[in-house]
Amino acid sequence: MLSDPGGTSAEAFGDIALFVEYDYVPGSGISDATGSGSVYELQLLGDPLDLLTELGRVYGVEGQAGPSQFFDEMWPGYVLGPEDWSGPTLNLTWSGTGPWYYSNPAAYQEPTCREILPEEGSEDLGGFECENPEPSGPLPSLD
Repeated sequence: MLSDPGGTSAEAFGDIALFVEYDYVPGSGISDATGSGSVYELQLLGDPLDLLTELGRVYGVEGQAGPSQFFDEMWPGYVLGPEDWSGPTLNLTWSGTGPWYYSNPAAYQEPTCREILPEEGSEDLGGFECENPEPSGPLPSLD
């Protein structure tokens, strides 16, 4: 079960995010024999603001990198660009393996919608039927 050390369960956040529960159980093919080999440890090196600034150069995101409005010591998030979906943004979480992601609302076109009128005498209120176009355009690169 995903939860924070304070004991708030993942279900409490069901309205804002999709949580997935994993139970990792070793299979019968895992040996308990001793041996030697390479072991790798992922480490966060450097400064999160420097990393965001460098990623911003690659992705063309402008602005000043800084803590996210949602920053918390338990979830140290940083952002470059607007957090209100008004332009390209890079987000970085400075914990674990340091996941980051790029988003650009301009890549998502407005949906095409048509109004569905209620049938006469029906209790149905009608509504809208919308289709979302596929995002288009190349991904940014160093080339």
